[in-house]
Amino acid sequence: MDRRKFIGRLFAAPLLAYPASLAARAGQFPSSAPPGQNQFPSSPQSQQGPVQPGQVTPPWLQLPPMPTVDPKVVLKEDQKEIVRDAKRLLDLASKLEHQVEKTDSSRILSLNMIHTTTEIEKLAKHIRSLASG
Repeated sequence: MDRRKFIGRLFAAPLLAYPASLAARAGQFPSSAPPGQNQFPSSPQSQQGPVQPGQVTPPWLQLPPMPTVDPKVVLKEDQKEIVRDAKRLLDLASKLEHQVEKTDSSRILSLNMIHTTTEIEKLAKHIRSLASG
């Protein structure tokens, strides 16, 4: 089977099945509202939501309940992490200072200095993101 026929058959089956599924669903939804009722209710009180009683909600629409998180607890944890990271930042800065003092950066490219400065940058960005919320 050549590529063109394969692709044609691959896309033809769902396209041919779609009108049949629409015809099967046509009996589920009335095309017009019963006499005396508006097809599109205007007040939210008259609507009963997307799922009618007796219908099963599809699994992709069922969401787990959102856990409630106390913002004060989160802020306290962030504060502890900021203090820990600030101490680590101070240690890295002093380490970098000692590396700069013992190497001549005009003649030697120290990979340890580059690694330390990269760690300092990452840690400073992390502290900034925690502090900004």
